Amino acid sequence: MNSQTIALNPETANFQPTVNGYKKKAAVASAIISRRANPFVTLAKAVSLSLLLCVAVAVPSTPVAAQAPAGQLQGHYTTIPLQGNTPEQALQESLAGTTLPMWTTTVQTKNWWFGQTNYKIQSLGGAYSGNTTTDLPTILIPIVLNFIDSSGQYIVATFDPTQPAPACAGGVTPVTAVQQSPLFNNSGPFMWGSPKVNFGTTQYVDALGRAEWYPSDATDGNWHTLFQLSSTVLTVTINVPYGAWQLYSAPCGRLGAVYNPSLDSTVRGLISALSNYGVNSTTLPVVLLSNVVSYNLDKSNNIECCTLGYHSAYGSPLQVYAEAMFDGTGAFPNSADITPLSHELAESVNDPTITNWAPQWGHIGQVTGCQGNLEVGDPLSGTQYPVITLSGFAYHPQELAMMTWFYGINSGLGWYSNNGTFKSPAAACFTFNPWIQFTNPVPID
Repeated sequence: MNSQTIALNPETANFQPTVNGYKKKAAVASAIISRRANPFVTLAKAVSLSLLLCVAVAVPSTPVAAQAPAGQLQGHYTTIPLQGNTPEQALQESLAGTTLPMWTTTVQTKNWWFGQTNYKIQSLGGAYSGNTTTDLPTILIPIVLNFIDSSGQYIVATFDPTQPAPACAGGVTPVTAVQQSPLFNNSGPFMWGSPKVNFGTTQYVDALGRAEWYPSDATDGNWHTLFQLSSTVLTVTINVPYGAWQLYSAPCGRLGAVYNPSLDSTVRGLISALSNYGVNSTTLPVVLLSNVVSYNLDKSNNIECCTLGYHSAYGSPLQVYAEAMFDGTGAFPNSADITPLSHELAESVNDPTITNWAPQWGHIGQVTGCQGNLEVGDPLSGTQYPVITLSGFAYHPQELAMMTWFYGINSGLGWYSNNGTFKSPAAACFTFNPWIQFTNPVPID
């Protein structure tokens, strides 16, 4: 592994706490101040590679201290809608080689009045009819987060994916564990369905794709969509100012939280600034945090926590990316190590532009209302796949819904999720008026 460490000037990452044009009172932290925060100049001298990034982000502060038990928090996942592009344009950019490989197809499904509705699906990779393997160049970007005290001089807490986790979290180093995981390495064979069908010894998300398009790809033994993980890991250190972070107690250590719009603006700034290090629209940047989630604020400025990961795409040529935490906290039911990342990577492949609409479904997984998109992780958020052991470590990917579940397509597998939790397609979900089904929903998960 080639590890390049990048120092981000904390003064240029503007996490200043502003809401509606005025500054909020900074949160009061009861955590113990651990050590003095190094100024940027000193930090830059200590690393092998330094890079000055200018990221301007306006961030609301949280209104109160956060030392509440993490058990009171709710874990979920989200998307950030496509910006600055269209699915049609992105497909043309893919054909031109200026963004990741994509393919598209149309599926038919019966609507509630027994008519037919066509839905266009656009996915990463190549069409199964081509019977070829498509590699998705993937770059891992671990972010080290330092939570700074009110004086701006001391580090209250550090969350570092490049350092070993506590014994209660298995003692593994998150970056290494992710690199060696079934998300980026072959495992299996994956035997799914009733009767069982062998979808191969391959990467976890690739096996899902093969199952989703069965039996159309039954004879296409060479059809795969694989993450080609770069050996270069770009580690970025960011100091988060006082008032822009939260700390929670957790069963294993502490859980950190940062404001989601701030995090995403910073991530997009990093992607742009790392262009000299191979990060661009023809790669899939994967941002990795360690035991840090993100939160939003409701209309009353109350904290809504916690987002364990998200995926999005923006710009032209289209830049697809994903963010997730390596979960060693024990704070969220049925979430551990790569659970969040498996959720987001699977959704990035299945719905890279966040525009793959589906019939309304809901009241399941993390979705309490109705939702109408192809987000394969959401219906089973909080449901884990059986443990996969690689390199001596027990990994916990999330169980994932298959494309067939969303569109009511009978593939002959008898399964509609990759561990058989779903044995039938999604039930119709109605919003407000039970006689009106919305076919173009806003992608909220």
